[in-house]
Amino acid sequence: MASSNYVCKPKDKIDTVDLILRRLDSYEGVNGTEMFITTKLVYYQDWLKKEIDKRLKSEEEEEEWQQQPATTISNTVKRYDS
Repeated sequence: MASSNYVCKPKDKIDTVDLILRRLDSYEGVNGTEMFITTKLVYYQDWLKKEIDKRLKSEEEEEEWQQQPATTISNTVKRYDS
């Protein structure tokens, strides 16, 4: 089975999953197990990239704000108060 030419057949996969589920069910405190098969996985790559960029930008802005000298921050507050 260590051969690189070995192809796992669907029946083998089902038998393996069934064996794992039976083992999990045998543990004390386990009330039951359930198997599900994912037939379609969709993720929104563009949305995900945009959200990551937004969070990174937010972190960069926070770091810049924290690195400003206290006089700059107080001048900024005064300017908005006027």
